[in-house]
Amino acid sequence: MTRLSKWLLYTASYKWIYLLQIVSIILSEINRHDTKPTSLKILLDTIRSNILIIAILFALFILASIVQKYFRRGKHNTRIRYQIGENVIFEIAFSVIAYLVTVLSISLNTYGRIIVIAIFVVLGWIVDLTDSIYVPIFFLTGYRIYKSDKVKIITKMTRDQYRLKLDDAVDGIEARELVQNVYIIFERT
Repeated sequence: MTRLSKWLLYTASYKWIYLLQIVSIILSEINRHDTKPTSLKILLDTIRSNILIIAILFALFILASIVQKYFRRGKHNTRIRYQIGENVIFEIAFSVIAYLVTVLSISLNTYGRIIVIAIFVVLGWIVDLTDSIYVPIFFLTGYRIYKSDKVKIITKMTRDQYRLKLDDAVDGIEARELVQNVYIIFERT
């Protein structure tokens, strides 16, 4: 997996956060106006005054959608024969905490959003530097992450389904290597 594809996968995991941020910006600007009920003119003025940030967030949402569609169409490029051990819940927890920080920052002011952007970039840099995979994109789409020594296997199969499939497959299960020692199995069960 190239550096660009790791960053694309990382930014794609925040797909719904981008839309929530757009809604948050619009609602916070509308709430600043004292006129009730909200008129279409205020809504359009709000969008016009924040057009750059809304356009960037919407472009990120579109990019994330494309990356997720491409990701689901991935092809297997190797075969694996690893016995899986425990579920990697603790690594998921670390990623989800960082994800929640972003969700909880939706109602922050401009300085809070700058801090969240800094956290987003630093976390992405750490993910890129450590050659790892940012987990929420898998966790939120129903994948399970298992560990086998130093190898991680991402699949929608349960542990028992994986073991049965491994017993049936003489030459291993088809998988795709995302980064070194991280494999994903795309087959639906």
